[in-house]
Amino acid sequence: MSIIVCIWLLTTLQKPMCDLGLVVGSFAEGRLEASIPHIERADEIGTIARSLKVFRDALLERGALIQASMADKSRLADQDRMVGHVRSFQAEIQGVLDHVNVQIGAMDDISQALTGVASELTNLVSSAVAASQQTNSNVSAISGAVNDLAGSISAITQQGR
Repeated sequence: MSIIVCIWLLTTLQKPMCDLGLVVGSFAEGRLEASIPHIERADEIGTIARSLKVFRDALLERGALIQASMADKSRLADQDRMVGHVRSFQAEIQGVLDHVNVQIGAMDDISQALTGVASELTNLVSSAVAASQQTNSNVSAISGAVNDLAGSISAITQQGR
């Protein structure tokens, strides 16, 4: 009878407990994909097996949450890097815009100076045109006087003959 009880204990309790012990060992090594035997049993072994399933599911969920948290941290780090790049870009662009504004101011000064030169040249050209017209008028008057003088000389010469 004691042999029968020993065999019964061995098959009914010890083997299932060893099986569950192996599952716990695989969980400890990080292998959560191991199947859990004896879940279907209605005794304490089944209760322990179902508890191990709940434990494994919680570990899997925790792992998923840790991965999601790490992904969030990575995403935040990426966002921080992007914000840094954007700020750096803004600073560079502001420097370029400041330089362009300085150059625009210098070009405005040059434009005003050229406008003054153009105005002065316009006045000089107008004076030159007026002087040219006066010279033309004077040349016409001298030409008329020379023609009159030539006519007078011709008349004197005709009278003296």
